Amino acid sequence: MRHIAIAILLAAAPAAAQEEEHFPPSLGLAPDTPQVGSILLPTETTPTAQLPASDWKLDFHGFLSAPMRVGLGSGTELQLDSAPLVPDANYVNWAYTSNLQGPWTQLNLTYGTARVAATVIVAAYDLTDASWQNLTSQLGINQAYLTINLPDLAPRSRFLINVGAFSVGYGGSGRYDAGRYNTYLIGRTHVAGESAAGQFYLPRGWALHLEEGFGAKIDVQPFSATPTPPGLPYPGPAPQGSTLLAHAHLGLSYKKILELGLHWMDAFAQDSRQSEMMQPDGSIRVVGADVRLQGGVLGDGYIGVSNVDASHALSVASAIEVIHSIGGWQLRDNYLGPNSEGTGSITSVLFQYSYSLATLLRYPSPFWGQGPDVLLTAFAMANFVSSHDPMFDGKTKLKWGGDVTYIPLSWLAVSGRYDLVQPDLDDDRYSFSVLSPKLIFRTAFLTHEQVLLGYSHYFYGSKVTPTYPYMALRPDGDVVQLAAVMWW
Repeated sequence: MRHIAIAILLAAAPAAAQEEEHFPPSLGLAPDTPQVGSILLPTETTPTAQLPASDWKLDFHGFLSAPMRVGLGSGTELQLDSAPLVPDANYVNWAYTSNLQGPWTQLNLTYGTARVAATVIVAAYDLTDASWQNLTSQLGINQAYLTINLPDLAPRSRFLINVGAFSVGYGGSGRYDAGRYNTYLIGRTHVAGESAAGQFYLPRGWALHLEEGFGAKIDVQPFSATPTPPGLPYPGPAPQGSTLLAHAHLGLSYKKILELGLHWMDAFAQDSRQSEMMQPDGSIRVVGADVRLQGGVLGDGYIGVSNVDASHALSVASAIEVIHSIGGWQLRDNYLGPNSEGTGSITSVLFQYSYSLATLLRYPSPFWGQGPDVLLTAFAMANFVSSHDPMFDGKTKLKWGGDVTYIPLSWLAVSGRYDLVQPDLDDDRYSFSVLSPKLIFRTAFLTHEQVLLGYSHYFYGSKVTPTYPYMALRPDGDVVQLAAVMWW
């Protein structure tokens, strides 16, 4: 799905600057990107219906993923579990693989012109009729913002400004999404405020990218020491303070082939209410660098490194999402340990590389996915932890995997994926691996819908448990899934 904000920007670019179409649109993922990764059969994106230069128009885009996932438990008799009891199905757990397609619905409504447009995004990560009325999953009006395009501000440049409540993500390893692990190495914002992106076209196909943003949580969830009622969000183990976020990014790109980025993000809590509770102000700071390849016959690749420096992060609300963690208390639970007070650092490396054999065999003629193909993808993430909790200090986490997808017919693809997840390289009792064959059905080669029928078999270490809240139960050894996916 083409990002709405990018389509608005391209629609207003001067016709004479045709070379600008070769440049990557930005250093990060736009606010309207669905929060779903691992689309196995991505198609070459095409521009959305361009908004007119002066007349006002309504544009509508969306995404849906509606899965059935049933775990097959082992014991004296067959046990069927829905949702499955597995260690890699929780989006905000480090062990998450994005292998099991989760529910997600997103509707993007944009009204405006090529110069200015308003976007409202409605989203949910559960489907109440087939599930239960989990209030935390019904995100409602999730984002609302203005996009302002300034094509004539300076020669051989373009500028895009977003103002409102929106999310932008940096460090996603996929070409059009957050990658196979569906996570952000640098960070994804969750604040109200502004962001501005400028691109300056240099000779011989090079471009300079400058991006910045500043925002704050509109409000934070009130803290309560009593158990959280079902259906309401968990407020965390400590009171959260008013949280603000600043970020800046510098990039250099060559046409639509290569992109290099330097990134800085700082989420910090600064609240007079915190001093009254004798809790220090906290912060989560991220610095990183990444390289992205979109090289056609060279394949699509991403490699990046980041350092997350957390100080008393429990008071930091969900202004930033980074390496599977939204806010300070999730960062502590995933990496730093319960006795760290949310203080420590995580150095991470994220890698992904995808290759299309049909692109190679048809070279130098372009291949846009309109025929049989074999897709190969490898991916990995490593995290090196330094923590004030002695039990977590010095830990190294590693997960890696690969998938192969064979597309013999316009309506059929066969895929296989392998994952190895090692939460602690010094103790393989917590490690597990997953083998996942899948069948994928669609109506044509170039289409935006998929029906996925998959099976996953798990191999567990002796200490592996399902994710919250089922840690006391035995994990399922097998999972069957049937999912409907479409984007438009």
